[in-house]
This record gives sequence, structure tokens and C-alpha cells, in this order.
Amino acid sequence: MVLIKTGFDKYIGTEKWLEYPEISVELAERLAELGVNAVGLDSPSPDREPFDVHKVLLKREVLIFENLTNLDAVVGRRGQFVALPLKIAGGSGGPVRAVAII
Repeated sequence: MVLIKTGFDKYIGTEKWLEYPEISVELAERLAELGVNAVGLDSPSPDREPFDVHKVLLKREVLIFENLTNLDAVVGRRGQFVALPLKIAGGSGGPVRAVAII
């Protein structure tokens, strides 16, 4: 799994939140080639419409975790990431309780 810390979680609840940085399609393709099985970010999304990064990652079965917080405490450290799904019906994705065990 690759966690990408942009520092954008500090803008949650503000208008700036929707001005988030994106990752490139090339980076998404490279991560998938390297065998990464999940990408986590502290922003609302890795991309915007037409969601080409989503398409690249999901087509290769790479999970996407968005809106993570407190990545300062885990990025650059070895540990285990656990995503405990919350039982909510409907939608194309679902919220999780994200936990890092360092």
C-alpha cells in the first residue's frame, strides 16, 4: 500500500477542500505496475472527472482510500494498515474506519 500525504486534511470543512491536488495517470499506472494493491490519500480524491486515475487503479484492482487523516503519524514508518468497512447499503464505495498499527 502507498499512502500519499498532501497535508490537505487540514482543509476539511473549508471551501479550499475542493481545490485538492491530483495524482497523475502515469503515477497510477506505475503504482499498479509495481504491484501496489491500495493507494490512500488525505484528500477527497486522487483525480476529478472523467476520473481516469480511478479507472486505471480500479481496473487493476488497486483499492483507493480517500479522506484519510493524521497521515503525519504513519507516513515514512513501517506498519500495518487496516480498513474496517462500515455496513452502509448503496453507492459505489463505502466508508471505513482506517487504522494504522505501527
